Amino acid sequence: MEKTCPICNGSNFQKVFSHQKWLGDCFCCLNCTHIHYFNYNNPIDQSDFATGIERANYYLNLLKDFRYNSIADIGAPKDLYFLEEIHKSRPDVRKLAFDMFAYEAPSYIETTNTLEGINVDLAIALHVLEHIIEPLPFLKKIIEISRNFIIETPDTTSLKLAKNSTINPHYHCFTRQSFSYLLDLCKVDYKLCYRKHKRKYPVMSAHNLPMDL
Repeated sequence: MEKTCPICNGSNFQKVFSHQKWLGDCFCCLNCTHIHYFNYNNPIDQSDFATGIERANYYLNLLKDFRYNSIADIGAPKDLYFLEEIHKSRPDVRKLAFDMFAYEAPSYIETTNTLEGINVDLAIALHVLEHIIEPLPFLKKIIEISRNFIIETPDTTSLKLAKNSTINPHYHCFTRQSFSYLLDLCKVDYKLCYRKHKRKYPVMSAHNLPMDL
């Protein structure tokens, strides 16, 4: 079966480098510039994932004056740092942790491995999309279940940064063009923001909050 781009469904690719964790070839779509890894049979180790404290604190600070009654942390690591910090100041807020792995959580955090039947005021997915084999239906579901959303992913528009990102279990290296292409397919109003992590690597986020990030 012919391989197609998971973002734009194009079929013209150029090999760009080898995945540093999984060693197979990564290809760049010549239509939307998305860089991706086609071998979806690699084992995912839960120990690969932990909260990025700097990024979590960045959004916790931004959201401190934003009013919401329920929040879902999409792809929540088992340390549950983000939701635990929210609970300290907002114990009244309903908190959901979505992840494919099962783990224990305190009684004030609901855990789930499905997004079906969920409806929340705010969904936040920080550096999750690049790990998802089929990002389009996953992103559409996040948007469907939430009034407001924040999606952040590494900005790997630079080929060097894209290659560096594959030291992690990433199927996708989003460029600014391919990330925008994906969001446009969701037919939703959004704002794009770009910033640099304190370790100097760039990230990009999409959101529909009534404020700037």
